Amino acid sequence: MNTRLLEYILNGSIVINSLDVLGHWVKRFPDNPQLLRIYANLLAANSHLHAAANHYDRAAQISFKKGDFLNGVASKMAQWQAVKPQKEEVEGFIALIQNQASDEKPAFVFWKSLTADELLDLCQLSENVCYPSGITVKQLGEVERVLNFVVSGELKESNYRMIEDHQRSEERRVGKEWRSRWS
Repeated sequence: MNTRLLEYILNGSIVINSLDVLGHWVKRFPDNPQLLRIYANLLAANSHLHAAANHYDRAAQISFKKGDFLNGVASKMAQWQAVKPQKEEVEGFIALIQNQASDEKPAFVFWKSLTADELLDLCQLSENVCYPSGITVKQLGEVERVLNFVVSGELKESNYRMIEDHQRSEERRVGKEWRSRWS
């Protein structure tokens, strides 16, 4: 099996917009939660919401079994956005979270503390966003208006103070040149 092509599909280098073609890949790699989510996204985009919900659910189950908590939660939230769950299903999910072993990271503590109603409300307000590499998600000093969880990939914190200082010193230098020219 060509796992190199699968890596390209998973990292977004190859985008497949055909349900048949992507379905073939899901059959070849049925236990890959990331591929299941990509397929579920395509199903949802093509208005096959119940099928999408089934694949999101399967991705969540596999993610939890592998200990990948945030991917499991993200898959569950996507499932519930595709097809609204019954409150009993949400309560069962909360019980599953409560029984998960954890290292008590803040994100895990946050999800563990939610009630069924809070989780449903959050699900309705949340959005799964995939950013391309190198994009600025938040500007330095910007007021926090959203709650972000990095489900996969990396977040690089950058401080642009040095660039701002350089620009200020450059502006001062330009100002001195102007004065020396006209004095």
